[in-house]
Amino acid sequence: MKFTPFFGLLYFANGLGIEIESIETRVVGGYAVDLAPSWLGALVVVNSRGEPDQLICGVILVSPHVAITAAHCIFEDTSIYRVVFGVSSRDDLPKSPTKIENPASIKIHPDYESPAPGVLLNDIAVIIFKEKIVEYTPIRIAKFLPYGENSQQCQIFGWGATGKSTNGVLSNGDLPRQLHTATLEVFSNEHCQRFYSEYTSFVNGDIHLCAGSVNGSVDACRGDSGSPLVCGTEVVGLVSWGIGCGEPNLPGVYTNVLYYLEWINDNEMVNTDTGIAECACGLSRADRITNSQKAKTDTWPWFVLIAKSDEAGNYRQVCGGTLVGTNFIISAAHCFVFEENVSGYNFIPTQRYRFYLNFYSKRDLSNARLATAEWIKCHPRFSQQKRGIYNDICLIKLKKSLPCDSKTRPACLPTKTPSEKKVGGLSDLFRSTLIRFVMRLASVI
Repeated sequence: MKFTPFFGLLYFANGLGIEIESIETRVVGGYAVDLAPSWLGALVVVNSRGEPDQLICGVILVSPHVAITAAHCIFEDTSIYRVVFGVSSRDDLPKSPTKIENPASIKIHPDYESPAPGVLLNDIAVIIFKEKIVEYTPIRIAKFLPYGENSQQCQIFGWGATGKSTNGVLSNGDLPRQLHTATLEVFSNEHCQRFYSEYTSFVNGDIHLCAGSVNGSVDACRGDSGSPLVCGTEVVGLVSWGIGCGEPNLPGVYTNVLYYLEWINDNEMVNTDTGIAECACGLSRADRITNSQKAKTDTWPWFVLIAKSDEAGNYRQVCGGTLVGTNFIISAAHCFVFEENVSGYNFIPTQRYRFYLNFYSKRDLSNARLATAEWIKCHPRFSQQKRGIYNDICLIKLKKSLPCDSKTRPACLPTKTPSEKKVGGLSDLFRSTLIRFVMRLASVI
Protein backbone atom coordinates (compact mmCIF):
# COMPACT_ATOMS: atom_id res chain seq x y z
CA MET A 1 0.00 0.00 0.00
CA LYS A 2 0.98 3.58 -0.54
CA PHE A 3 1.34 6.26 2.17
CA THR A 4 -0.32 9.45 1.00
CA PRO A 5 -0.04 12.92 2.47
CA PHE A 6 -3.41 14.49 1.71
CA PHE A 7 -1.90 17.20 -0.45
CA GLY A 8 -2.82 18.53 -3.87
CA LEU A 9 0.11 20.37 -5.48
CA LEU A 10 2.37 19.34 -8.30
CA TYR A 11 5.35 17.18 -7.41
CA PHE A 12 8.03 19.22 -5.65
CA ALA A 13 9.80 19.41 -2.31
CA ASN A 14 8.88 21.58 0.63
CA GLY A 15 11.25 23.55 2.84
CA LEU A 16 12.44 20.42 4.64
CA GLY A 17 13.17 18.53 1.44
CA ILE A 18 10.17 16.23 1.89
CA GLU A 19 8.81 15.28 -1.51
CA ILE A 20 5.05 15.49 -1.98
CA GLU A 21 3.57 13.66 -4.94
CA SER A 22 0.78 15.03 -7.14
CA ILE A 23 -2.53 13.20 -7.18
CA GLU A 24 -6.19 14.21 -7.54
CA THR A 25 -7.93 15.32 -4.35
CA ARG A 26 -11.32 15.35 -2.51
CA VAL A 27 -13.41 14.42 0.59
CA VAL A 28 -14.55 10.79 0.27
CA GLY A 29 -18.18 10.01 1.10
CA GLY A 30 -19.27 13.62 1.64
CA TYR A 31 -21.51 16.22 0.06
CA ALA A 32 -21.15 19.73 -1.31
CA VAL A 33 -21.42 22.79 0.94
CA ASP A 34 -22.94 26.06 -0.33
CA LEU A 35 -21.53 28.30 2.41
CA ALA A 36 -18.07 27.90 3.97
CA PRO A 37 -17.81 28.18 7.79
CA SER A 38 -16.55 31.59 8.92
CA TRP A 39 -13.37 30.13 10.41
CA LEU A 40 -12.39 28.12 7.31
CA GLY A 41 -9.84 29.59 4.94
CA ALA A 42 -8.07 28.36 1.84
CA LEU A 43 -4.29 28.43 1.44
CA VAL A 44 -3.55 29.56 -2.10
CA VAL A 45 -0.47 30.19 -4.21
CA VAL A 46 -0.39 33.50 -6.11
CA ASN A 47 0.71 34.00 -9.70
CA SER A 48 3.26 36.49 -11.00
CA ARG A 49 0.63 39.25 -10.78
CA GLY A 50 -0.01 38.50 -7.10
CA GLU A 51 -3.46 37.02 -7.81
CA PRO A 52 -4.75 33.79 -6.18
CA ASP A 53 -3.95 31.04 -8.63
CA GLN A 54 -4.09 27.59 -7.01
CA LEU A 55 -5.89 26.34 -3.90
CA ILE A 56 -3.66 23.83 -2.15
CA CYS A 57 -4.75 23.34 1.47
CA GLY A 58 -7.26 24.22 4.16
CA VAL A 59 -6.60 26.82 6.87
CA ILE A 60 -8.38 27.20 10.24
CA LEU A 61 -8.72 30.57 11.97
CA VAL A 62 -8.17 29.97 15.71
CA SER A 63 -7.84 33.59 16.86
CA PRO A 64 -8.38 36.98 15.19
CA HIS A 65 -4.75 37.07 14.05
CA VAL A 66 -3.62 33.40 13.95
CA ALA A 67 -4.56 30.44 11.76
CA ILE A 68 -3.23 26.88 11.58
CA THR A 69 -2.65 24.45 8.73
CA ALA A 70 -0.61 21.34 7.99
CA ALA A 71 3.17 21.85 7.93
CA HIS A 72 3.54 19.84 4.73
CA CYS A 73 1.49 22.50 2.93
CA ILE A 74 4.24 25.08 3.51
CA PHE A 75 7.31 25.41 1.33
CA GLU A 76 10.50 27.38 1.62
CA ASP A 77 9.34 30.55 -0.14
CA THR A 78 6.43 31.65 2.07
CA SER A 79 5.94 34.85 0.04
CA ILE A 80 3.93 32.88 -2.53
CA TYR A 81 1.07 32.21 -0.09
CA ARG A 82 -2.17 33.99 0.61
CA VAL A 83 -5.09 32.94 2.82
CA VAL A 84 -8.55 33.46 1.36
CA PHE A 85 -11.66 33.42 3.54
CA GLY A 86 -15.24 32.99 2.37
CA VAL A 87 -14.40 30.39 -0.27
CA SER A 88 -17.10 27.79 -0.97
CA SER A 89 -15.97 27.06 -4.53
CA ARG A 90 -12.66 27.22 -6.34
CA ASP A 91 -14.43 29.62 -8.67
CA ASP A 92 -14.76 32.07 -5.74
CA LEU A 93 -11.03 32.73 -5.52
CA PRO A 94 -10.85 35.82 -7.73
CA LYS A 95 -14.21 37.17 -6.59
CA SER A 96 -15.72 39.08 -3.68
CA PRO A 97 -16.94 38.72 -0.95
CA THR A 98 -13.83 36.64 -0.32
CA LYS A 99 -11.14 38.24 1.86
CA ILE A 100 -7.52 37.77 0.83
CA GLU A 101 -4.90 37.97 3.57
CA ASN A 102 -1.14 38.25 3.11
CA PRO A 103 0.46 36.43 6.08
CA ALA A 104 2.99 38.40 8.12
CA SER A 105 4.79 35.17 8.98
CA ILE A 106 4.38 31.40 8.70
CA LYS A 107 6.04 29.07 11.21
CA ILE A 108 6.41 25.31 10.80
CA HIS A 109 6.62 23.25 13.99
CA PRO A 110 10.33 22.79 14.83
CA ASP A 111 9.93 19.00 15.18
CA TYR A 112 8.06 18.47 11.90
CA GLU A 113 9.52 15.52 10.01
CA SER A 114 8.80 12.65 7.65
CA PRO A 115 10.44 9.47 9.01
CA ALA A 116 9.16 7.40 6.07
CA PRO A 117 7.69 8.27 2.64
CA GLY A 118 4.27 9.87 3.15
CA VAL A 119 4.39 9.59 6.97
CA LEU A 120 4.31 12.91 8.82
CA LEU A 121 5.05 13.82 12.44
CA ASN A 122 4.26 17.17 14.13
CA ASP A 123 2.47 18.17 10.93
CA ILE A 124 1.30 21.65 11.92
CA ALA A 125 2.15 25.25 11.07
CA VAL A 126 0.88 28.61 12.34
CA ILE A 127 0.04 31.52 10.06
CA ILE A 128 0.22 34.93 11.74
CA PHE A 129 -1.61 37.88 10.20
CA LYS A 130 -0.43 41.47 10.43
CA GLU A 131 -3.92 42.74 11.20
CA LYS A 132 -6.69 41.04 13.11
CA ILE A 133 -9.35 39.31 11.02
CA VAL A 134 -12.59 40.92 12.15
CA GLU A 135 -14.93 39.82 9.36
CA TYR A 136 -14.67 36.13 10.20
CA THR A 137 -15.13 34.33 13.52
CA PRO A 138 -12.40 32.00 14.86
CA ILE A 139 -13.16 28.48 16.01
CA ARG A 140 -12.19 27.22 19.46
CA ILE A 141 -9.65 24.44 19.95
CA ALA A 142 -11.18 21.47 21.77
CA LYS A 143 -10.16 20.88 25.39
CA PHE A 144 -10.68 17.09 25.24
CA LEU A 145 -10.79 14.44 22.53
CA PRO A 146 -14.13 13.27 21.09
CA TYR A 147 -14.19 9.61 22.05
CA GLY A 148 -15.06 7.61 25.16
CA GLU A 149 -17.34 9.66 27.43
CA ASN A 150 -16.84 12.67 25.13
CA SER A 151 -17.84 10.77 21.98
CA GLN A 152 -19.73 12.80 19.38
CA GLN A 153 -20.26 13.13 15.64
CA CYS A 154 -17.49 15.01 13.87
CA GLN A 155 -17.07 16.57 10.43
CA ILE A 156 -14.32 17.22 7.95
CA PHE A 157 -14.30 20.00 5.37
CA GLY A 158 -12.15 20.24 2.26
CA TRP A 159 -11.73 20.79 -1.43
CA GLY A 160 -10.08 17.38 -1.95
CA ALA A 161 -10.81 14.21 -3.90
CA THR A 162 -14.19 12.49 -3.50
CA GLY A 163 -13.30 9.05 -4.86
CA LYS A 164 -11.80 6.00 -3.19
CA SER A 165 -8.42 4.46 -3.87
CA THR A 166 -7.88 0.86 -4.93
CA ASN A 167 -4.95 -0.86 -3.20
CA GLY A 168 -3.65 2.55 -2.20
CA VAL A 169 -3.86 4.06 -5.71
CA LEU A 170 -6.34 6.80 -6.60
CA SER A 171 -8.13 6.91 -9.92
CA ASN A 172 -7.60 10.03 -12.01
CA GLY A 173 -10.23 12.73 -12.12
CA ASP A 174 -10.82 16.46 -11.94
CA LEU A 175 -10.74 18.32 -8.65
CA PRO A 176 -14.21 19.20 -7.36
CA ARG A 177 -15.04 22.88 -7.68
CA GLN A 178 -17.17 22.98 -4.54
CA LEU A 179 -16.23 22.66 -0.86
CA HIS A 180 -17.31 19.29 0.57
CA THR A 181 -18.01 18.00 4.07
CA ALA A 182 -18.54 14.55 5.56
CA THR A 183 -19.53 13.12 8.94
CA LEU A 184 -17.18 10.56 10.47
CA GLU A 185 -16.06 8.85 13.64
CA VAL A 186 -12.95 9.65 15.68
CA PHE A 187 -11.32 6.47 16.93
CA SER A 188 -9.55 6.04 20.26
CA ASN A 189 -5.79 5.71 20.38
CA GLU A 190 -6.20 1.99 21.08
CA HIS A 191 -8.29 1.51 17.91
CA CYS A 192 -5.92 3.69 15.90
CA GLN A 193 -2.96 1.54 16.93
CA ARG A 194 -4.92 -1.57 16.02
CA PHE A 195 -5.77 -0.23 12.54
CA TYR A 196 -2.14 0.67 11.94
CA SER A 197 -0.65 -2.35 13.72
CA GLU A 198 1.97 -2.75 10.99
CA TYR A 199 2.96 0.90 11.31
CA THR A 200 2.80 1.56 15.06
CA SER A 201 6.22 3.21 15.00
CA PHE A 202 4.68 5.92 12.79
CA VAL A 203 1.31 6.45 14.49
CA ASN A 204 1.83 8.33 17.75
CA GLY A 205 -1.13 8.45 20.14
CA ASP A 206 -0.15 11.86 21.50
CA ILE A 207 0.29 13.77 18.26
CA HIS A 208 -2.06 11.81 15.99
CA LEU A 209 -5.78 11.05 15.76
CA CYS A 210 -7.51 8.51 13.52
CA ALA A 211 -10.88 9.37 11.98
CA GLY A 212 -13.07 7.96 9.23
CA SER A 213 -15.18 4.82 9.03
CA VAL A 214 -14.32 1.17 9.49
CA ASN A 215 -15.59 0.22 6.03
CA GLY A 216 -13.81 3.13 4.35
CA SER A 217 -16.97 4.86 3.16
CA VAL A 218 -15.91 8.22 4.66
CA ASP A 219 -12.40 9.63 4.61
CA ALA A 220 -10.21 12.62 3.84
CA CYS A 221 -8.08 12.42 0.73
CA ARG A 222 -5.49 14.22 -1.37
CA GLY A 223 -6.11 17.96 -1.42
CA ASP A 224 -7.77 18.02 2.00
CA SER A 225 -4.44 18.65 3.78
CA GLY A 226 -4.63 21.20 6.58
CA SER A 227 -8.43 21.07 6.56
CA PRO A 228 -10.25 20.77 9.89
CA LEU A 229 -11.68 17.87 11.83
CA VAL A 230 -14.47 19.60 13.75
CA CYS A 231 -16.49 18.12 16.60
CA GLY A 232 -19.46 20.22 17.66
CA THR A 233 -18.20 23.79 17.63
CA GLU A 234 -14.52 23.01 18.23
CA VAL A 235 -11.59 21.99 16.03
CA VAL A 236 -9.93 18.74 17.06
CA GLY A 237 -7.59 17.82 14.20
CA LEU A 238 -5.91 18.75 10.93
CA VAL A 239 -5.97 16.47 7.90
CA SER A 240 -2.42 15.08 7.65
CA TRP A 241 -1.78 11.67 6.02
CA GLY A 242 -3.07 8.13 5.50
CA ILE A 243 -2.77 4.95 3.46
CA GLY A 244 -4.80 5.43 0.31
CA CYS A 245 -8.25 7.03 0.58
CA GLY A 246 -11.40 5.29 1.76
CA GLU A 247 -9.58 2.02 2.46
CA PRO A 248 -11.37 -0.36 4.88
CA ASN A 249 -9.77 -0.47 8.35
CA LEU A 250 -7.35 2.34 7.46
CA PRO A 251 -8.90 5.63 8.60
CA GLY A 252 -7.17 8.93 7.92
CA VAL A 253 -4.45 10.16 10.29
CA TYR A 254 -4.92 13.68 11.66
CA THR A 255 -2.72 16.06 13.63
CA ASN A 256 -4.06 16.27 17.20
CA VAL A 257 -4.40 20.06 17.58
CA LEU A 258 -4.91 19.90 21.36
CA TYR A 259 -1.41 18.49 21.79
CA TYR A 260 0.05 21.63 20.20
CA LEU A 261 -2.06 24.16 22.08
CA GLU A 262 0.84 25.58 24.08
CA TRP A 263 2.99 25.94 20.94
CA ILE A 264 0.14 27.71 19.13
CA ASN A 265 -0.32 30.01 22.13
CA ASP A 266 3.38 30.89 22.23
CA ASN A 267 3.30 31.89 18.57
CA GLU A 268 0.06 33.79 19.06
CA MET A 269 1.56 36.31 21.46
CA VAL A 270 3.53 38.48 19.04
CA ASN A 271 1.81 41.43 17.41
CA THR A 272 3.65 41.53 14.09
CA ASP A 273 2.63 45.12 13.48
CA THR A 274 4.07 46.58 16.69
CA GLY A 275 6.47 43.85 17.75
CA ILE A 276 4.88 43.98 21.21
CA ALA A 277 3.89 40.75 22.93
CA GLU A 278 0.17 40.19 23.31
CA CYS A 279 -1.29 37.59 25.60
CA ALA A 280 -4.11 35.32 24.45
CA CYS A 281 -6.52 34.65 27.30
CA GLY A 282 -8.30 31.55 28.51
CA LEU A 283 -5.75 28.97 27.36
CA SER A 284 -4.22 26.37 29.66
CA ARG A 285 -2.95 22.82 29.94
CA ALA A 286 -6.06 21.81 31.86
CA ASP A 287 -7.47 18.35 31.36
CA ARG A 288 -11.03 17.70 32.38
CA ILE A 289 -11.24 17.78 36.18
CA THR A 290 -14.05 16.01 38.03
CA ASN A 291 -14.73 15.16 41.66
CA SER A 292 -12.24 17.77 42.93
CA GLN A 293 -9.14 16.12 41.51
CA LYS A 294 -5.79 17.79 42.27
CA ALA A 295 -4.71 20.22 39.57
CA LYS A 296 -1.24 19.93 38.06
CA THR A 297 1.27 22.78 37.88
CA ASP A 298 0.48 25.09 34.92
CA THR A 299 -3.09 23.77 34.77
CA TRP A 300 -4.71 27.11 35.65
CA PRO A 301 -2.19 29.84 34.78
CA TRP A 302 -4.58 32.63 35.81
CA PHE A 303 -5.20 31.44 39.39
CA VAL A 304 -3.82 33.75 42.08
CA LEU A 305 -3.20 33.10 45.77
CA ILE A 306 -3.56 36.33 47.75
CA ALA A 307 -1.64 36.53 51.02
CA LYS A 308 -1.66 39.21 53.72
CA SER A 309 0.99 39.85 56.36
CA ASP A 310 0.28 40.08 60.05
CA GLU A 311 1.96 42.51 62.46
CA ALA A 312 4.99 40.23 62.67
CA GLY A 313 5.45 40.21 58.91
CA ASN A 314 4.22 36.64 58.38
CA TYR A 315 2.07 36.09 55.30
CA ARG A 316 -0.96 33.83 55.20
CA GLN A 317 -3.55 33.14 52.51
CA VAL A 318 -6.67 35.26 52.72
CA CYS A 319 -8.28 34.75 49.30
CA GLY A 320 -7.93 33.62 45.73
CA GLY A 321 -7.96 35.81 42.65
CA THR A 322 -7.97 35.66 38.86
CA LEU A 323 -5.45 37.17 36.47
CA VAL A 324 -7.42 39.08 33.77
CA GLY A 325 -4.49 40.80 32.07
CA THR A 326 -0.73 40.63 32.37
CA ASN A 327 -0.91 43.24 35.14
CA PHE A 328 -4.49 43.06 36.47
CA ILE A 329 -6.18 40.74 38.98
CA ILE A 330 -9.79 40.57 40.14
CA SER A 331 -10.88 39.23 43.51
CA ALA A 332 -13.61 39.61 46.11
CA ALA A 333 -13.95 42.97 47.86
CA HIS A 334 -14.46 41.37 51.26
CA CYS A 335 -10.84 40.16 51.04
CA PHE A 336 -9.63 43.77 51.25
CA VAL A 337 -12.31 46.00 52.76
CA PHE A 338 -12.23 46.05 56.56
CA GLU A 339 -13.11 48.58 59.25
CA GLU A 340 -9.66 50.16 59.07
CA ASN A 341 -9.82 51.03 55.37
CA VAL A 342 -12.30 52.66 53.06
CA SER A 343 -14.45 51.00 50.41
CA GLY A 344 -15.25 52.50 47.06
CA TYR A 345 -12.78 53.99 44.63
CA ASN A 346 -10.43 55.27 47.32
CA PHE A 347 -7.17 53.36 47.24
CA ILE A 348 -6.80 50.47 49.67
CA PRO A 349 -3.38 50.04 51.34
CA THR A 350 -1.31 47.58 49.29
CA GLN A 351 1.86 47.13 51.33
CA ARG A 352 0.65 44.09 53.27
CA TYR A 353 -0.51 42.06 50.24
CA ARG A 354 1.35 39.62 48.03
CA PHE A 355 0.07 37.76 44.97
CA TYR A 356 1.37 34.29 44.04
CA LEU A 357 0.89 32.45 40.73
CA ASN A 358 2.07 29.15 39.24
CA PHE A 359 2.41 26.98 42.33
CA TYR A 360 1.37 23.45 43.19
CA SER A 361 0.75 23.81 46.92
CA LYS A 362 0.23 26.85 49.11
CA ARG A 363 2.56 25.17 51.61
CA ASP A 364 5.45 25.65 49.19
CA LEU A 365 5.51 28.96 47.34
CA SER A 366 9.28 29.02 46.83
CA ASN A 367 8.97 28.52 43.05
CA ALA A 368 5.79 30.56 42.59
CA ARG A 369 5.72 33.81 40.64
CA LEU A 370 5.39 36.70 43.07
CA ALA A 371 3.70 40.01 42.31
CA THR A 372 2.88 43.11 44.34
CA ALA A 373 0.17 45.70 43.83
CA GLU A 374 0.41 49.26 42.59
CA TRP A 375 -3.14 49.89 43.72
CA ILE A 376 -6.31 48.07 44.82
CA LYS A 377 -9.76 49.47 44.04
CA CYS A 378 -13.07 47.98 45.11
CA HIS A 379 -16.58 48.42 43.83
CA PRO A 380 -18.11 51.69 45.16
CA ARG A 381 -21.34 49.93 46.17
CA PHE A 382 -19.77 46.98 47.97
CA SER A 383 -21.68 46.20 51.15
CA GLN A 384 -22.05 43.37 53.64
CA GLN A 385 -25.54 42.85 55.00
CA LYS A 386 -27.40 40.12 56.84
CA ARG A 387 -29.06 39.10 53.57
CA GLY A 388 -25.75 38.76 51.78
CA ILE A 389 -22.76 40.49 50.22
CA TYR A 390 -23.30 42.86 47.30
CA ASN A 391 -20.96 44.11 44.54
CA ASP A 392 -18.23 41.93 46.02
CA ILE A 393 -15.38 42.66 43.62
CA CYS A 394 -12.02 44.47 43.54
CA LEU A 395 -9.53 45.24 40.78
CA ILE A 396 -5.82 45.04 41.56
CA LYS A 397 -3.19 46.63 39.32
CA LEU A 398 0.24 45.02 39.64
CA LYS A 399 3.44 47.04 39.83
CA LYS A 400 4.98 44.98 37.01
CA SER A 401 3.40 42.98 34.20
CA LEU A 402 3.73 39.21 34.51
CA PRO A 403 5.27 37.11 31.71
CA CYS A 404 2.76 35.67 29.26
CA ASP A 405 3.52 31.96 28.88
CA SER A 406 2.28 28.58 30.03
CA LYS A 407 2.95 29.50 33.67
CA THR A 408 1.02 32.79 33.85
CA ARG A 409 -1.71 33.70 31.40
CA PRO A 410 -4.93 35.69 31.92
CA ALA A 411 -8.44 34.29 31.97
CA CYS A 412 -10.93 35.76 29.50
CA LEU A 413 -13.52 38.28 30.64
CA PRO A 414 -17.01 37.94 29.12
CA THR A 415 -17.83 40.48 26.42
CA LYS A 416 -21.55 40.50 27.21
CA THR A 417 -23.94 39.21 29.84
CA PRO A 418 -24.95 35.63 28.93
CA SER A 419 -28.63 34.79 28.56
CA GLU A 420 -28.36 31.63 30.67
CA LYS A 421 -29.11 31.97 34.37
CA LYS A 422 -25.81 30.38 35.33
CA VAL A 423 -22.64 29.98 33.30
CA GLY A 424 -19.55 28.44 34.85
CA GLY A 425 -21.08 28.76 38.32
CA LEU A 426 -21.36 32.56 38.15
CA SER A 427 -24.70 34.33 38.10
CA ASP A 428 -25.71 36.88 35.47
CA LEU A 429 -25.77 39.55 38.19
CA PHE A 430 -22.15 38.91 39.13
CA ARG A 431 -20.93 38.82 35.52
CA SER A 432 -22.78 41.97 34.51
CA THR A 433 -21.51 43.72 37.64
CA LEU A 434 -17.95 42.65 36.81
CA ILE A 435 -18.25 43.91 33.23
CA ARG A 436 -19.69 47.26 34.28
CA PHE A 437 -17.07 47.66 37.01
CA VAL A 438 -14.13 46.91 34.73
CA MET A 439 -15.51 49.19 32.03
CA ARG A 440 -15.94 51.95 34.62
CA LEU A 441 -12.27 51.61 35.54
CA ALA A 442 -11.16 51.56 31.90
CA SER A 443 -10.04 55.18 32.02
CA VAL A 444 -7.68 54.37 34.89
CA ILE A 445 -6.38 51.17 33.29
